[in-house]
Amino acid sequence: MLIMRTAFLIGAEYEWAHHVERARKAGLTDGEISRIAAGPDAGGWSEESRVVLRVADELRREAFISNSTWSVLAKRYDTKQLIEIVFTVGGYTMTGLAINSFGIQTEPGYPAFPRSKQKGAPSHRASVGE
Repeated sequence: MLIMRTAFLIGAEYEWAHHVERARKAGLTDGEISRIAAGPDAGGWSEESRVVLRVADELRREAFISNSTWSVLAKRYDTKQLIEIVFTVGGYTMTGLAINSFGIQTEPGYPAFPRSKQKGAPSHRASVGE
């Protein structure tokens, strides 16, 4: 969920598409996967799912996790996991921005990016060096 929300927020179609199957294997339903695009305030999320989605939003928007969100996270995750959460968002943001900038296109057959709720603009480059 964390990776997919990050991908959605930066318009990283490639990252989104390549994580849908992993999300399914982790137990998310297709409805939940689609709802990731609606964010933490969409109905139906557990407190844990809502806070994970909120982390991606806050890191993208403010570049830090608020005290209120951190306190909910700290009840569920140990220090190592908290560090991994921050680095996961940062790492996938960096990777997604690079993929978008290089114009890497999603291969045929992968799930579509949720365009009706799209936050970021996908890359329109055909290839690197154009």
